[in-house]
Amino acid sequence: MGQRPNTDAEGDVLLSSKRQGLTAPMTSSTSNDSPLVRVAFVLINNVYCIPTYVIWMMFLLPVKAYHPQMYWRIEGLFFHWLLAMVSMWSWSAGYDVVEQGDDISRIIHDRTLVISNHQSTGDVPILMATFNAKPNVLPNLMWIMDRIFKYTNFGIVSLLHHDFFIASGRKKREESLRQLQKHLKESYVPLQRKWMVLFPEGGFLCKRRETSQKYAKKNNLPILENVTLPRVGALQTIFDIVGPVQNNNSSEQQINTRSGKN
Repeated sequence: MGQRPNTDAEGDVLLSSKRQGLTAPMTSSTSNDSPLVRVAFVLINNVYCIPTYVIWMMFLLPVKAYHPQMYWRIEGLFFHWLLAMVSMWSWSAGYDVVEQGDDISRIIHDRTLVISNHQSTGDVPILMATFNAKPNVLPNLMWIMDRIFKYTNFGIVSLLHHDFFIASGRKKREESLRQLQKHLKESYVPLQRKWMVLFPEGGFLCKRRETSQKYAKKNNLPILENVTLPRVGALQTIFDIVGPVQNNNSSEQQINTRSGKN
């Protein structure tokens, strides 16, 4: 196998795998392990990692009451460790992540919205592997996910970390956006979160493609096969609450970040 492509740029995330026959090499020593071994490894990870996180957070509740800044710093460290475990699952399956594009190192500590299309649940560990390589991203990360994930094994972790669970469906749309506004004001801003992950398609490609294509035909929009038309409600809400603001009061136009005044 050849050497990994050498790139100093970051941005687009490319996935390579031996199983796909792509040219980028796989360096994982465990990529040839039995799938049953990896499944057992993932299950064991879930059994001991998540309860350990929850128990420690319960023990640290007095710290949260008297020194919340220290509590959230410790919680962020534990959250980072958990997500590093998840990123290792894709590594053990023989997947590498190579980034190409603009250099994003200068916005590591800034409020940043990460927008990703959604092919399957496999997108999540790939994103986690990408974030894990960047300092201080995972501890200060907020995920926006479907409310159904609140009832999964990782739901309690996301609740304690103050991620946001959004309800899908036309009937719940307005209420979900109001709840998102409230969450941004009461959690994202006070906890000084930085990066935020949003899947604007609103779900997996396989479940949304048909509806997206019907909507596109009805409204004379492009018929998309590999992605679906994005839903912009949550995106607009995020920009309204914590997005950049055009300041026209000075002689030069400046872009400032919204504070917690909203």
